[in-house]
Amino acid sequence: MNVQELTLTCGNPACRARLTVRVKVPTQAKEVKCPKCGYLNPLPPLSAPQPPVDDEGTLLQDNEKTWIQNADATKPTLPEVLGWLIVHDEKTSAQTFNLKQGLNTVGRVSQKSPSDLMIQTQDRYMSRPHCTIEVKINKLGQVDYVLQDGARQPDGSRKNSQNGTFLNGQEPALHPSEQIYLKDGDTIQIGETKVVLKTYQMSESLQKAHRQVEGSDYTRTILSFT
Repeated sequence: MNVQELTLTCGNPACRARLTVRVKVPTQAKEVKCPKCGYLNPLPPLSAPQPPVDDEGTLLQDNEKTWIQNADATKPTLPEVLGWLIVHDEKTSAQTFNLKQGLNTVGRVSQKSPSDLMIQTQDRYMSRPHCTIEVKINKLGQVDYVLQDGARQPDGSRKNSQNGTFLNGQEPALHPSEQIYLKDGDTIQIGETKVVLKTYQMSESLQKAHRQVEGSDYTRTILSFT
């Protein structure tokens, strides 16, 4: 029986502990309990081990030690757009931004210091740029969305935001060195403006992502700036 090691972030907004889980494949388990808070986190789909084959696709004998896998045949094809960031705020008009693999900087519109995703807003508490969402493919072929306050500068240094980055209406703000694994529906507050992450796995299309966000309640705004 094959064993896969998964790295998860607890879905409890008040916990967000980093979990390392070893799971036997195949398995009947669908959830894993966080040892810190007891929250039941759903397990992602697990892939079954592939039989060993040679370059011609012929099954190798059990006594052969080399496993040759056709990575292109088993690796899923991912779309260019891997998610969306949707402004969902009482004061700022709805706006949608595509998330692509790699670093996506987010901030206020600026010609002098542009971000990848620039929000049209009068929010003077939002930096330009303000935070970074890195979209990356993990070892299991799944997409991770990693949030960090601040952004990398042209000289290679990293500059923090002026007023911090908040997640799901919780205080305190993220520590500048903290990297948080996001999940679908997480609300990020930059300045006084809130944006919602929608992943392509859960939404499938921009239209569906819009409907899901528009039908949800606003997350509370952190009022620590005034």
